[in-house]
Amino acid sequence: MPVFEGSPLIAKDTATKTTTTYCDAPSLITNASKVCLGTGILTIPYACCPESGGGYLFAVFGLFLVACWNLWVTGVLVDSANFADVFDGDEVEKDLPNSIPNPNPNPNNNKIFASAPTYSKLAYITLGGAKAMHLIDVIFVSFLFGISTSYQVGIEGFVDGIFGYIPSNDELHGVPAFEDGSVDWIVPTPSNTKTDHGLGLYWTLAVLLLLCIIPPNMSFLAKFSAAGLGAIFLSFALIIVYGIEQLGNGNVQGLTFHLNDLYPNTFTNLSHFFGIATFSFGIPPLAFQLRSSLEPKLRRTEFLPSIKKSLGLVFGTYILLGVFVAMLFHNVGVKGDILKNLPPGSTTNFINVLMILVCLVSYPLCAVPATQTLESKIFGSSDGGGLRRRLLVRGPFVMFTTLVGSKVPGFVDIVSLIGCFSVGLVSYCIPPLFYLRLEHLSSEKCRANMNEARSLAVCHLMFLVGTVTTIVSTTLTIQSIWFPPAATQTKLN
Repeated sequence: MPVFEGSPLIAKDTATKTTTTYCDAPSLITNASKVCLGTGILTIPYACCPESGGGYLFAVFGLFLVACWNLWVTGVLVDSANFADVFDGDEVEKDLPNSIPNPNPNPNNNKIFASAPTYSKLAYITLGGAKAMHLIDVIFVSFLFGISTSYQVGIEGFVDGIFGYIPSNDELHGVPAFEDGSVDWIVPTPSNTKTDHGLGLYWTLAVLLLLCIIPPNMSFLAKFSAAGLGAIFLSFALIIVYGIEQLGNGNVQGLTFHLNDLYPNTFTNLSHFFGIATFSFGIPPLAFQLRSSLEPKLRRTEFLPSIKKSLGLVFGTYILLGVFVAMLFHNVGVKGDILKNLPPGSTTNFINVLMILVCLVSYPLCAVPATQTLESKIFGSSDGGGLRRRLLVRGPFVMFTTLVGSKVPGFVDIVSLIGCFSVGLVSYCIPPLFYLRLEHLSSEKCRANMNEARSLAVCHLMFLVGTVTTIVSTTLTIQSIWFPPAATQTKLN
C-alpha cells in the first residue's frame, strides 16, 4: 500500500517544502505499481482460492474488472479536477470557473481551501463547502486508520508465526485445514495453537508507539519501500518453490479440480474477493498524489496511459502470484496470508522477519498523515509540534489501532474489511458523485463539455453499483469476521 509522507513519488526540499524533482512516465508506472504491490499481495491467493474467495476462473475475470474499475474512477477524478480547475495550491476564486457557485464565500475558507489536497477541494466545490471538505478529511483519516490497523495485525501474525502460533481464523471462514497428515507440519497441537492475541500484539504496540512518537519526521522511512517490495517477491519465490517441491515429492496428492472451484461458492466468499482485490489495487485514493509527481507538461497526456500500463502490470502479477499460487496449494487450501503455507523453520522465520520490517516501516507512513490531519483540526496546524503533541495525538491513535486489531482474527480479515469499506468508499462511491454534482453546478457550456467527456448515465450507474457493492460486501465481511460462518454462508448456486 501507499507511502504518504516523505514519499519517493515526490522529492521535496526539507527546508523550503517545495517540490524540487518530478518523475517521467516510466517512473510513474513503477511508482503506481509499488502503490498496489504492498503487503496486501500476500492475501491475493486467499482471495483466489475457491474455499475462501472467488475461485480460479472468476478470480481472473474479477481482478480484470477491478483493475478496469480503478482506471475508470481515476479518469473520473482527473476529469472532475480538470473541469473544476482544482489542483494543489490554487485559490478558491481561480478554482471556480464556468459559473460554478462558491458554496462557502467566507474569506477565511480561502486559506483552508488552498492548503487542502485536490480530493478535498472537489468535495468543497461539489458537496457543500467547508463542512463537506472536513467530512472527506474524516473519511480519509478512517481510511488511513484502517490501513494502519491492517499493518499492525500483519505484524502480530508474523511475530506469532516466528514463535509457532497458529491463528484461529482458519475455522472462521471454513477454510480447510491441512488434515489427514498430508502436510503434517501444519496440524495444530496444544503447544503451537494460539486462540487469543498475545506476544505479537504487545510487542507491536510498544515498537509502533516509539516509531510514531519519537521521530518528528517520517521521510527517512520512505527509502525502505523498494526493499519491502523485494522481500514480498522473495517470499512468493520461496512459496512457489516449496509448492512445486511438495507436488514433486508426493507429499501432496495430484491436483484435482472441479467445476465449483472456478467461481465463488458463497456471497461471503465473493465479498472477501472484492475487498482484497479492491485493497490490493487502490489507485484512486492516491490518484492526485501520483499525478502531482509527474512532470507538469506530461500530466494531461501521459498520466492516464501510465496508470493504465501500471494496472495492467499489477493485474498480470496478481494472476501469477494469486491464481497460480492458489492452484498450486489447491488440495490443502490457503489458510490466510500465503506465508501460512510455508513450513516452520529458519527460512520461514527469515521471511516473517522481513515482513515485520516491511510493516513496521509502512505503519508510520500511514498513521502519521492521519494524525497530522487530526492535529490540524485540534491545534490549527499539522507541523508535528513537539513531543508532547505527538504523544497526545499519535499515542491514542496507535492504542486505538491496537484495540481494533485485537478484535480482528487475522490479516486477511482486516484487508478484506478495509478494502470493502474504506477503499471502496473513496474509490467507487465518492468520485462518480463528484462528477455528477459538478455537472449539476456548472454552466451550460461546461455541462455540455462534461457530457461529451463522460456519459452521465454511466456515472449514475457506476455510482449506484459502487454504493450497493460497498454496503453489501462490507456487511457480509463484518458478519463473517464476528459471527459464525454458518450464519453467513449463503450459497450462490
